[in-house]
Amino acid sequence: SLPAISIVGAASDEENREKRVILDPLLLKANGGEWPFSGPQEIGDCASMAFGIAIELDQAAQIDDGADIQFRPVYRPWLYSGGRVRNGKIQLRGDGSVPAWIVDHAETRGVLWADTPGLRPYNGQDAKEWGSKPPPEEFADEAAQYTVEGFAAVRSAQEACNAVNAGYPVAFGSMRFGTTSIKILNGRNVARDTTDW
Repeated sequence: SLPAISIVGAASDEENREKRVILDPLLLKANGGEWPFSGPQEIGDCASMAFGIAIELDQAAQIDDGADIQFRPVYRPWLYSGGRVRNGKIQLRGDGSVPAWIVDHAETRGVLWADTPGLRPYNGQDAKEWGSKPPPEEFADEAAQYTVEGFAAVRSAQEACNAVNAGYPVAFGSMRFGTTSIKILNGRNVARDTTDW
């Protein structure tokens, strides 16, 4: 499971109300003006989508801060397969994974980049296939070079604001698979406080 640590950023709710931090422009800048994932998401692999974009946003923020790294898009089916099959042992019916399983996979087995030779662009059929069997060993050594460190659980709206205001991406995922607690309110998807997010 994720460590329960605090994220330091804005000092108060008041400061968060006054601050507007948008990480998307950094992502576009780091990737030459293009979105790294053009979608659409075709199956229930939303947790791998959320953590894929979070890893990409983190790269972009580091690049903007002067880190000497090259931006590379994340191959989401690797995260999906590792979380759903390797860690989750396909406990879920239908599609889907649990965020903590994906985090563990990225921390222990690493990230596979979408530009790795031998990978096809994302599509639902491939994602479903990857989500039905363990991650292919032929890519294990490549991904192991890029383990992710520093995931932290965000347990409140204040911590989410603090994280984004400090330049850290926040990935959302329900720990209760299949929740129907999301409603559209004023054109926005809003999750009711009935599950662990």
